[in-house]
Amino acid sequence: MYNSEFGKFSGVKFMLIMKKLLIVFLCILSFTGYAQDYSPQTNFESSSQIKGLKPKTKTYLDQVFANPTVSDYGRLMVQIDIKQKIKYDDIVAYINEQNNYTTITIIGNNATQTNSWLIPHDQKAIVTMVLFLKKGDYKNYALKHLAKYAKSKEIINGTNADAFIYTFDNQTQLLTRNNVIWNGSLSNGKISGNGQGYYYNNGTIIYFTGSFKDGYPSDCSFYKYTINESKVFSKPSIIQNNIKVETFGDGLAAFTKPNERYGFIDKYGKIVIKQQYTKVVKPFHDGKAVVWDEKRHSNVIINTNGDFVDYDEEYIYDYNVRVAKASYSKLNSIGKGMFFTYSGGTLIDNFKWSGEVVNGMINGDGSGFTKNDKTFYFISGTFVNGFPKDCVYFERIILLYDNANVAQIDEYEIGFDILSEGMAFILPKGDVRFSLVTEYGKMVVEDEYYNCKPFENGKAEVVIGGNKEIIIDKNGEFVEYTANEKAKIKAIEDAEKARQQRIKDSLDYIAQQKAALERKKAEYERLVAINCNSKLWNQGDHICLLLTEGSYEGKLTCGTLEEWNTNHTKAKIKIVTSPSKNLTYNGELLQKNNTFWIDAKGTRWHKAVKGEFEETLTYDNSIKGPDVIYQQVSSPSSGPHRYDDCDYCKGSGKLECPSCGGDGYCGWNNDEYCTSCKGRGMERCYHCHGTGRK
Repeated sequence: MYNSEFGKFSGVKFMLIMKKLLIVFLCILSFTGYAQDYSPQTNFESSSQIKGLKPKTKTYLDQVFANPTVSDYGRLMVQIDIKQKIKYDDIVAYINEQNNYTTITIIGNNATQTNSWLIPHDQKAIVTMVLFLKKGDYKNYALKHLAKYAKSKEIINGTNADAFIYTFDNQTQLLTRNNVIWNGSLSNGKISGNGQGYYYNNGTIIYFTGSFKDGYPSDCSFYKYTINESKVFSKPSIIQNNIKVETFGDGLAAFTKPNERYGFIDKYGKIVIKQQYTKVVKPFHDGKAVVWDEKRHSNVIINTNGDFVDYDEEYIYDYNVRVAKASYSKLNSIGKGMFFTYSGGTLIDNFKWSGEVVNGMINGDGSGFTKNDKTFYFISGTFVNGFPKDCVYFERIILLYDNANVAQIDEYEIGFDILSEGMAFILPKGDVRFSLVTEYGKMVVEDEYYNCKPFENGKAEVVIGGNKEIIIDKNGEFVEYTANEKAKIKAIEDAEKARQQRIKDSLDYIAQQKAALERKKAEYERLVAINCNSKLWNQGDHICLLLTEGSYEGKLTCGTLEEWNTNHTKAKIKIVTSPSKNLTYNGELLQKNNTFWIDAKGTRWHKAVKGEFEETLTYDNSIKGPDVIYQQVSSPSSGPHRYDDCDYCKGSGKLECPSCGGDGYCGWNNDEYCTSCKGRGMERCYHCHGTGRK
């Protein structure tokens, strides 16, 4: 009976009944206070008046939050079974009703947080983790984070508490902080030197590290720890309005923000001079500071109002002067000295000088400068009693106050002779001529002398144009030539006399030669006139014809008398030489071996005068066709059997022209080309036919 009734219950129904009994039992324990109180306790209130929260959800969350575990950095953690389908908003509403929480973080294990449910991605997540803090635990929790980031536990327990620090807000207004925790040193209760520290401000921890002086940050960084919108504790972020404060002077200190320009604040943090400088060179002292001025491209001096006062002379000296022998810091003396330009010199007072000063005048080797109104004068070199010696460098910098340029720079590098008798010679760099000046810089003679010597007894030797050596007085006036120049002048005069004598002798010689030539010409014409008489002709004689036309004017063609006609009125001529094979006479070609009859009376033909036939051989070109014999003679074999040199021309193939004597000129004034050699002065040797060989 019993067994049959019990069998009516299935196994499934039995399990459902047991589950409900277990839930009822747990609820009774929860409401009656019999649930275990695990440490740490959260003391959540079990109010059933949470708006919008179902009693079943409230009961489940009471059970879960009653037994939290400790997570990282002291946070508490509970896990919610996502099968319960607890809404995110319900969890937030539940914990917000408690009075002892600080913040919460809800993390779905592999789950996505939506507006309504915590839905798993892969259906494997089984819990949602909820991290929260007790009220009052937030600061300790943040400090643990800070210690981990700073890698120093020392700042948490800083040895110097109650320290003082200056910081600034976003409007660059000065704020002060007391009760700063600092692990470095203090100066009059203010943090100084290098170290790390922090202070707590309205739920946010400000951590700082770096260098401080009298409480002001000189080279440091600030970091902020806060809670973001999702109530997750953030990583440290740098505070971008961090300000670097330089050393105070005259109650003002330069300050800057990262990647910004410099300005000046007073000790109360008020901005006195706005941020406008890229660099602060020197802090305020005696009401002046040195800053870099981009407009003027130079270090400048400003007053406590930020107004431009003047250029910084140290910068002008060290960065504009080209050949300084000493730095600005070595200019420890004050004296007078001459400042020279290419137009003269000026005595200037108050040179700051790196060398010695004797009787108020700069001396020795060194560098110096002075400033007069808007002009900066620089000198470098060796000075004797204020006057430059040897090569000295000068630079005049005219400072420009009304435009963007630093200055107009004029450079002078001048070589000086040693000052003698109150006078000196100067030579600008790149020039080749000296100028004469007085010891007071007055220009006497400008750009005149190529060389010079010191004055002696009121006179000095100089070299002027034309390499002339003269002696001048102190006014630069000519006195006389030097002994060396006198010797040169005498040598020139003697050479000129000798030249004139040679010209005279040459003219006499030319006249003699011309007279001889005229006599020779007259004699030749006389002989030709005689030999034109055919009665003097004999068979076999050389008969010549003087050509009078064209390019062959003055040359001869020559033949031999072969026979007479019966009454001796005509003679048969056989051509032997001719200047050209193409010349004709009465229609007959003047070619070698060509024969023709000529008139024996009233003719231009004449019996050859002595030497005429030999002359025709020098320019013979009468052979028709290639002159094989001439080619063989003029181009001898290069073999071992050479011809000997001609005894007359010595192998040159040329002889001096007999008409002009080798001069190439003829005429009364010897100014006309010789008609025989055409001005060449040489003719082909008629002994070897121009071959140079026997």
